[in-house]
Amino acid sequence: MGLFLWKNEMAIPTDQQFDDAARDLVTVDDVANSPEDTTTTRSGDTVLTLTGAINKMAVSAGKPFDTEADLLATPIPDPPYIAEVLHDPDPDKNGRYSPVAGAWVKSVDTVSSRIRHDGADQQMTVQDPDASNMLSMDDKGHLYVTKSEGKSVQQIIQGLKNEIRQLKKEKTSEFQYGPYFSIMTNAQKAAFQMIDANAKFYLSGTNSRPLDEMLNRFQKHIEKLYKYDLIVDVVKDAGLKGNGKNPEDNEINALIAKMKKKYNGGALYMPGDWLLSYGILPQSNIHFIGAGYGVTRFFPMRNRPAFYTPDNSGWLENCLFQDIEISGEMHSEQNVACKGFFIRQFQRCMFMRNYIHDTGATGMGSDFVNGSSILDGRYENNGRLGSVGDPGNAGIGVGSGVGQDEPTLIIGNICTGNKNYGIFFEQQRTEASVHQSRQIIVANNICLRNHDGIGDCGLSGAIFTGNQLNDNINAGFAADSGTLNPDSQGRPQPGHGGVFANNQVLRNGQHGVLYDAQKVATPGGYKFDGNRIAHNGGAGITLTAGVNMVPDQWIANNDIVDNQGAGVHIESGVYPDLDITMNRFLRNNGIAVRAGASAIVLSGRMFANSVRDTQETPTQLQMFAGTAAISKFDVSNNQFIGPNPSSAIDIPNADASVTVSNNPGISTNPGV
Repeated sequence: MGLFLWKNEMAIPTDQQFDDAARDLVTVDDVANSPEDTTTTRSGDTVLTLTGAINKMAVSAGKPFDTEADLLATPIPDPPYIAEVLHDPDPDKNGRYSPVAGAWVKSVDTVSSRIRHDGADQQMTVQDPDASNMLSMDDKGHLYVTKSEGKSVQQIIQGLKNEIRQLKKEKTSEFQYGPYFSIMTNAQKAAFQMIDANAKFYLSGTNSRPLDEMLNRFQKHIEKLYKYDLIVDVVKDAGLKGNGKNPEDNEINALIAKMKKKYNGGALYMPGDWLLSYGILPQSNIHFIGAGYGVTRFFPMRNRPAFYTPDNSGWLENCLFQDIEISGEMHSEQNVACKGFFIRQFQRCMFMRNYIHDTGATGMGSDFVNGSSILDGRYENNGRLGSVGDPGNAGIGVGSGVGQDEPTLIIGNICTGNKNYGIFFEQQRTEASVHQSRQIIVANNICLRNHDGIGDCGLSGAIFTGNQLNDNINAGFAADSGTLNPDSQGRPQPGHGGVFANNQVLRNGQHGVLYDAQKVATPGGYKFDGNRIAHNGGAGITLTAGVNMVPDQWIANNDIVDNQGAGVHIESGVYPDLDITMNRFLRNNGIAVRAGASAIVLSGRMFANSVRDTQETPTQLQMFAGTAAISKFDVSNNQFIGPNPSSAIDIPNADASVTVSNNPGISTNPGV
């Protein structure tokens, strides 16, 4: 008795169908167990065997022969097939052969294969000679290939883009004849359910398209993406002008939306001059690639940013902004939004080799950064419509505080002449900004002729290293409350637990380094280590906190030289655990370490510093002096060379717990 094979299901045939099928009856052994590719029915028709069907599906698997001699003794078949020599004594003769011009020719691709049933006969696997699985099929008809991460081919195909998912259903015949296989294994049944009379393969759940057709369509789809849709030259490919005469942000945004909807990603290559009336709306997975300074230029108008994301628009992810110039010369209305970049939240993004200048507010002004980097850019004369102390108005300004960890790298930028800071982080006052964010590194930047070079206004444990912070109006580095008035929750506040190390801090107008906690108390914990702090207009390092307490400050291994104020000025505040160790204080003005009347030092140490002034007319007259209240403090092993050894230490309000000893060049316990 015969059974009929339907496209995706088994159905009970009618009596007439049984009669018709009887003409094609073959035995189970003929079809399921024959080593040949075909067998002949009683009516004389040639049909595929199970071996032939699988050989057609596994295109890399050929008909097996033991030796090349066995193969060469075989006539060229019609129709032709791929042959495999598996066990020739000469290993170079093993591999795939194809019939070419009436002869067997060894293929360059020598991948061989064989078919193996598992012990339960529930899965068939095509293997190479090393027994590595090339493809396999389970008893549900699901095909698996190598490196598919456990997903069947059906699942992979179902995950293709909309264009492939929406293929029209191909008209197929109502049913196909098939052999009697009621006693076949489940895996064998599944194989036959996938094969039609033309040896086309259908996988369950793939909209009745043959597998080879679907894969061919997908390959063409991929080629199309690479050729055009993923990387678009907006002038040559999309027809935009880029001549700077008329705003084109609407057209750019429409192109971004199209790429996002169709492919969820891509890149825009944007040579030209772009006039922007409202701004560009970047979307996740869309990259913006310019042709470099002077070749790709964006001109935002009035008080609008060049690139922005709306409030509450969620995270911008996986974007690259590279080789772009943004000029704010057409900004005419002072507003915090008239920036180059104004992106509220972004993660896994990179801003690289961009040149942003003359914006009304901050050049690169974004909030809540995660896992992103700002690299090798130039930021000049930004914040030009604002005033010193107005919110933002920096070269690079990053709002922080939503995440406890907001990993950010800012490396290799040059920030010149910006209104407030060259680079700064500022904890925001939003309800969600409850953290002093961590995991920030700012390295190898040059910040000059800004009001302040770099600012830490609310971070925890940030690292600032290898920076040149020179010729700024106020301070080279400032840890303070930033440009916002602190709210009732103490946001923003000076950063704490940070490391400021191996920087050059030269010729700044007031302070080399300023730690200012007058508005908000902080956990402190800053370390200033290994910097050269020289030729500044005021003190090398200024610590001021009003009536607030700032614990755990450590000033170590710095060259503090030729400053117009004290080397270190403890101006005001309460300081437990203040350590000043192993610094070189040379030729500063007046006092190496000055403790002001408004300061209270609760504990700490001044140890192993070199305090010297060998000029003909010395300017650094004392080592440690001032009227601060000092207790539990040790002054020892410091060297002093100066004009008045007897008054080198003058701290009259130190209590009995203060010790002074073994300081070469000065008298024992003077002024205590």
